[in-house]
Amino acid sequence: MVHRPAAMLTTIATLVMSITATSSASGDQRQAFYRDLDLLYAAEAATVTADYHEMPLRDVLEDLADESGLTLRGMWDALEYDSIEPDDAVTLTIGSVSLAHALLRLSEDLSDGWHQPRVTAYDGAILLTSRVNQRRNFNRTAMYDVRDLLDHPNDPEDPEEPHADDGHQFTRADIRAYRLDDLIDLIIEMVEPDAWEQHGGDFSRILAHKERLIVNTDLRNHRKIGEMLDQLRHGRDGRANLAVAVLDLPRSSYRSVLRRHAPDSPLLARSIMDHEQAVVHSRVSSPVAVGEPLDVRTKRETIDLTMRLTAHRARGGGLDIGVAIETRSSFNEREQIQTSVSWTNRSNSAIFELVHDAGPTGIADDDHFVRLIVLKPRLRTADDGMRPSRMEPGGRIE
Repeated sequence: MVHRPAAMLTTIATLVMSITATSSASGDQRQAFYRDLDLLYAAEAATVTADYHEMPLRDVLEDLADESGLTLRGMWDALEYDSIEPDDAVTLTIGSVSLAHALLRLSEDLSDGWHQPRVTAYDGAILLTSRVNQRRNFNRTAMYDVRDLLDHPNDPEDPEEPHADDGHQFTRADIRAYRLDDLIDLIIEMVEPDAWEQHGGDFSRILAHKERLIVNTDLRNHRKIGEMLDQLRHGRDGRANLAVAVLDLPRSSYRSVLRRHAPDSPLLARSIMDHEQAVVHSRVSSPVAVGEPLDVRTKRETIDLTMRLTAHRARGGGLDIGVAIETRSSFNEREQIQTSVSWTNRSNSAIFELVHDAGPTGIADDDHFVRLIVLKPRLRTADDGMRPSRMEPGGRIE
């Protein structure tokens, strides 16, 4: 039996009451949750060109709104507490990117190292607000039904393993409870780790209740959690949705990105794929499934590359994806790589570095380029018309 402190039981009760109150309501809150979530998908689908030099922040938001066709608002009263004003000068040049990426870069540039603005969606608008205001007024609660992720296809009918040190045989309920704890640890590790109470943060909360996860955080994190859980489900179905890119990046820029992100995180892969200095030779988004390998061929003047991704069922019901790469440089130098990426129990990414000291034109320069192959879970977009499965939205926590 798991014994929980009284404070934790009170927190669970508060979160469950939030879910229950929403479920028994007219459904308006639920629909508002999904409408706001759809706005984040729309921000991913909208493309903007961010090229600003000493432009007032208010004008930057208006320009991004005009270009994307979406409503953007700065919550100036809240941002004032972080010393951010509408007339603050913004200098930002990142080329053609998604609106979501442009807003992320904008919030990073506005950060003073301690306070970074948050981007959220509410009542038909995308908002730029302070972290404190986000947590107090715009975090949402949702319950995720993860019972399907607690059973493994190769579980025996009467489990004999694992055994406790004292010789006690764990029951199936014990095993499922441990897997639920592992799932919580995975979410905390992969989705803004410093935000969770378990890591000393004050922004996000996650608790287990009757083989469900009750989560209070912002919409952006809810989106990431939903996508990660669905990615795990796809792996159990013998399928993974991947984004694959072949690109060149200045080595100094590559090192700078590596310092900012965890080695195998999707955020690292995305930062490389969307880097303003990246020269992208090819980029595809496609599922790879057991028995259905994905072939990627990139042939240009300065690159000749063939890659095959082959999915195999892994122990535990996920996928191991075999990666076979053969590349030939403009100098007729041949390189082969064979490795694998595990999609068994985490929504990770993989980056492969090829031997390449020439720039995108094939001519070596002072800041040598590194040629990279990047694999990451493909995020859903508004065009997919998909929302996180097995999720019950709740209201805001007071």
